Amino acid sequence: MKKAKIIWATGISESGGNEYLNKKFLPLCENRSCKVKIIYPGKMLFQLPGVSFNKKNILNAPKEVLNDKMRKVFKIISQTMEMYHREYEAVVIKTHKWFKWNDNFTPAHAAEYVMELNPDCFVTFIDGIGCILDRLSVPEGQFEFQNFRKKDICSWQEIEVESTKELAEITRKPFFVVPTGESPDFLYELIFNPGVELAYVAIDMSHSNPEVKRKVNDFIKKTREYLPCLINPYSVPLDYKNRDSAEDNHIVNMCLEWFVPQSKIVIGYYPAKMESHGKPHELHRAFVLTKDVWIVYIPEGPGPFEKRYKTKPMFRSEKEFFEFLKSRKK
Repeated sequence: MKKAKIIWATGISESGGNEYLNKKFLPLCENRSCKVKIIYPGKMLFQLPGVSFNKKNILNAPKEVLNDKMRKVFKIISQTMEMYHREYEAVVIKTHKWFKWNDNFTPAHAAEYVMELNPDCFVTFIDGIGCILDRLSVPEGQFEFQNFRKKDICSWQEIEVESTKELAEITRKPFFVVPTGESPDFLYELIFNPGVELAYVAIDMSHSNPEVKRKVNDFIKKTREYLPCLINPYSVPLDYKNRDSAEDNHIVNMCLEWFVPQSKIVIGYYPAKMESHGKPHELHRAFVLTKDVWIVYIPEGPGPFEKRYKTKPMFRSEKEFFEFLKSRKK
């Protein structure tokens, strides 16, 4: 019997996962004649018979009531999965792992539902801390009076990623962090081309200027022609003026513990001579994790650390680098 790929997708509230799936990923799949079903257990909960919930205040409901409702939702999903297997090539179950409400973390579902559905892959959608905080704080929104700070969003997003990763490890399935600012090709490749080479471009973000950012984006656009499953660090917006220590630590963790470890290839791109704090750490982390580390160093005078922490001869021009990528496709 034909079997669709099952993707268990999480992400904290207002991290942009729903928009990524509906406005980016699904249109791409349709253009490629690939049938994908997106299931939202949270939305299904409101469609069940019985006590109706106010969407804005649902997290005030007793946990045992919500758990019972969610149990019924996943029973419906399990019962219809055979039909989905016949009709679709992939089924994405878009849910949350945790909610943060009244300063407490509340689990969104039990692990038993994951075990029963046995996903082929797990992903967690993430976005910039400031962007999420802005969306959570909109007037008349569900989280308007939660008075979240950046520190709250950092810890919430981190526990969402790490607990989803733990589910993947328990079930021995792959897990990926997906920025919602990324290209839909990124998720498409992860789902439909499991052997794809996931790449990450290490750049200097804190000291970038518009000209450097333009060069980086042009470089990444060209690199994607050869490595379509590639993370652009600019896909996670940073607050350059009002970052606090919690957000700084979150950025370091995101790069060193999520992006670099999940990648097979890490590319250090040096378009100009400038001070860089994060990039050397990312390249060293990739090197000791035995990743493929490629360095494209355009300016004069690469230092001893750039020369050492690489697994290919240093590329001294973009032309040389792209010729190398082209040769790999032959």
